[in-house]
Amino acid sequence: MAGGTPGGNGGPGVSRLGMLFLAGSLLLSGWVGVNLLQERLRWRDSAVVTFRAANATGIWPGVNVTLSGYRIGKVESVELASDGRVDVTLRILSRHRRLVGPKSSATAVQEGLIGDTVVALTPDITPPQSALPPPELAIGFQPSKSPAELLSDLAETRLQIDRTLQAIVAVVEKDLPSVAGQVDGTLKDVRRLAGTLERESGATAAATRDTLRLYQQTGREVGTASVQATDVMKTTSPVLVETLGQIRAASATTNRLLKALSGTLLFDLQEPQENAAPAGAEPEEAPGQREAAN
Repeated sequence: MAGGTPGGNGGPGVSRLGMLFLAGSLLLSGWVGVNLLQERLRWRDSAVVTFRAANATGIWPGVNVTLSGYRIGKVESVELASDGRVDVTLRILSRHRRLVGPKSSATAVQEGLIGDTVVALTPDITPPQSALPPPELAIGFQPSKSPAELLSDLAETRLQIDRTLQAIVAVVEKDLPSVAGQVDGTLKDVRRLAGTLERESGATAAATRDTLRLYQQTGREVGTASVQATDVMKTTSPVLVETLGQIRAASATTNRLLKALSGTLLFDLQEPQENAAPAGAEPEEAPGQREAAN
């Protein structure tokens, strides 16, 4: 009885563990089966794109295919042809078939310095009104540069930059002394010109101030003379008017005497035209003439 107890107690535990293991295996198998079915459905209507490459380094089945950095397919197969070239077959999702056409090209690109290799395609878009590209499409392949070639180009670029810098240094060493001498001479000329302008400004400033003072004094004298002339005109104006009136009265009296005596002469005496009054206008009598008549 003692020997049968462990066996009897262990039987149910082992069967429960086996059942759990079996259930887990079934669940895992079902999950894998569902994923495989979804993957097959996903690629069911996919398009096939092929290209030939002389060097397929980094390209193998399962590598992602991208367009503008976006994943649109995968590498389905890589086979070595009889001529030593490599035939690569790509699978492109059906919804992206219009983006790849006969003018597209493939390139193997490494993501970063230590990233995976992807096959990058260039777009050749088919308009919506046009027919889709054929299910199996052959495109060209543009080999990308290897890291060694990139390093070689970088070294060549550095050598060219070094040569350019050496040429610049040589030109600077050759021309810099003469340029510095020219700049120094120009600065000396500028300093001499500044000194000359300062001296001439000091010499002409006094003469300019004296001339301005003379102009101001002359202006004041002219103003004083103008005021005095105005006063003189105001003082002498009445006297001149009275004298002119007396002269006109005397002239009129002389004219009358000459008219009275004209009868005894052999010719008629006429008055000067400049003193004749306009037709229809009465002659204006001066104040002195009116006084003489009275």
